[in-house]
Amino acid sequence: MKKIRKNKWKLLLLVFLSLFLLWINYVYVSYSSNELIFDNSNDIPKSEYALFLGTPKYLSDGSVNNYYKNRITSVVELYTKKKIKKIIISADTLNKYKENEVELIKSDLIQKGINESNLMLDKNGNRTWKSIINLNDNIIIGKIILISQRFHLERAIYITKEKNIDAIGFEAKGKMSKKLWVREILARVKMQIDFIIN
Repeated sequence: MKKIRKNKWKLLLLVFLSLFLLWINYVYVSYSSNELIFDNSNDIPKSEYALFLGTPKYLSDGSVNNYYKNRITSVVELYTKKKIKKIIISADTLNKYKENEVELIKSDLIQKGINESNLMLDKNGNRTWKSIINLNDNIIIGKIILISQRFHLERAIYITKEKNIDAIGFEAKGKMSKKLWVREILARVKMQIDFIIN
């Protein structure tokens, strides 16, 4: 009986320690990226390039994804204010909803008045890690602006810092749901594993 109780406490301690480490990792990523994220287009420095981090346009029920819509709005805002010139669209060409995110984003940006010649396509951005790593395949002059929601930007900016890519973030509107919060915690763990295994 004593042995069972002892093992039970060991298990509880292990669970607590695991949750604590998950929380520490989450907070550390947010803290280290916070000062590099802007939420006002008037304050953000000008840059030659921006990176649009993709997300599905449509949800499973057929409605338009607000995260997508707000990222489009943010890119257009920066472009209209001449804060950016060229936009790299990095997204999945065939996600679980069978969307070609890159082409949808490209089409919507052109409809909003962005010249097609200023759009660069990264069709291999099926996840954030790849979108950042793929920047090395493009000739980027100066600082690049990443565009997404804050919770996503924190992780993306963290990766650019670790990979010595000069980047800042522009926050598109959109709060994180509880489901996405859990997903983001796990995504940040996966990110650290990516660093370990390179």
